[in-house]
Amino acid sequence: MNELDAKDVLNRYMDGKDNVKPDVLEASFSDDGIVTFEINTPNISFPDEIVGNKRISEVMFGDFHELFGQVKSYYLDQNFSQLNECKVVDQHWLVSMREKASGNTRIGSGTYNWLFEQQNQTWVIKRVHIVIDHMVSFEENSGWLDRLQAELSDYPWAEKPTMMGLISSQPELSNILEYLKR
Repeated sequence: MNELDAKDVLNRYMDGKDNVKPDVLEASFSDDGIVTFEINTPNISFPDEIVGNKRISEVMFGDFHELFGQVKSYYLDQNFSQLNECKVVDQHWLVSMREKASGNTRIGSGTYNWLFEQQNQTWVIKRVHIVIDHMVSFEENSGWLDRLQAELSDYPWAEKPTMMGLISSQPELSNILEYLKR
């Protein structure tokens, strides 16, 4: 596996997850793919484990897109040092979205740990462990979320210093800002 292969798989995953494309998300995983979660914040929930690409697609689209809109997630680093083992580890991410019921902005952050495999001549996700360290909901009517997402034009990739600069204007995000400084 090379860096271009890894980026292709990661781009497909994010496109399927964020842009309401369950077929793309399903095809991003191996048939027996596994998603596990470690959730360190009380205001979001997922099952501990989801097995199988069809089930992964169902769960990640079930209630999630009914509850949240304007979802954009970003990879904040490109550490591909373990691709010889078909892994990407401790990849920081940040998600931005709007709560449909309240209109609040929601920002979350954590890490991904990926394991890839080749299936039918295509690289797919065999396993991903998603750590959700922070999830903050706050009211903002200034169009900040729209500006944030417009500023990050290389979706789904963003440089961590750029992201930190963009979120630093929101005092509600101070814990996420400190987290990203590590």
